[in-house]
Amino acid sequence: MYSRCNSVETSLKIFSNIMRKRDNGSWVAMISSLVWNGMDEEGLMLVHDMQKQGFVTDYATIASLLSAASKLRNQEIGKQTHGYLLRHAIQFRGMERRLIDMYSRCRLVEAARTLFETSCIHYRDPDTWTAMIAGNTQNGLIEQAFIVLIRLMLDQSIGPNAMTLALILPACSPLRSLAVGKQLHAYAYAIRNCLNHNVSVETALVNMYSKIGSIQYAEHVFANSSDRNSLTYTNMIMGYSQHGLSEKALTLFYSMKKYDISPDPLTMAAVLSACSYTQNIFHPTIY
Repeated sequence: MYSRCNSVETSLKIFSNIMRKRDNGSWVAMISSLVWNGMDEEGLMLVHDMQKQGFVTDYATIASLLSAASKLRNQEIGKQTHGYLLRHAIQFRGMERRLIDMYSRCRLVEAARTLFETSCIHYRDPDTWTAMIAGNTQNGLIEQAFIVLIRLMLDQSIGPNAMTLALILPACSPLRSLAVGKQLHAYAYAIRNCLNHNVSVETALVNMYSKIGSIQYAEHVFANSSDRNSLTYTNMIMGYSQHGLSEKALTLFYSMKKYDISPDPLTMAAVLSACSYTQNIFHPTIY
């Protein structure tokens, strides 16, 4: 409970006070707490202590190890964890997705692709497909990402979900391909009706159209969005700024207050960028 409420220090105190009563569950809970709160190196050290004291490394501990290795980009820990899984024949839901994500973040995309093509050959859920697409895009392998996407779209029993589309849409920008972006847009709205008005997809569309150079399409998506968050506004403001439409960028920024949406540091950076192209002086106190 304390861990999920960002009170990891309280969790550590409780854990320290039950030295003689620790069981496997308390070790796993504490390790998960540390990784959940971004204390990945501390989590890895606690796993080492847990193993020294003879406790079993179960699937929940493995999940935390893979998460920590991914965030730290630690290839050795990732490989050792994968090896442990193989040696002990451990299987758990979402394992392949976590392994693909770990290898991709550690820039071992070939290992991720091998795992995707071999270990996941009998069944791949949407999360596994999405992890492989994300791995390719994170490593700049845009064409490979689209190849995986096309294979997924051909598998009508699954099809891309909102997360898949939100990840792949920004990949259209380096390709400068409006045609591909519009086809994905059409797929999201015409074929997968359940994705209609999904804030993640619409935010990605605004970003994609702005970067490709089609600010009018970006405006259209933004205007018809039923649900917007700070990132949606930020992407639209950045789009206006990149196209020299500074007045529109500032007007949109000031409208955020009307809808009770707070700007974040990225929003402020986008606004300052817009101000550099105009004679307007931005006064933060006005907001």
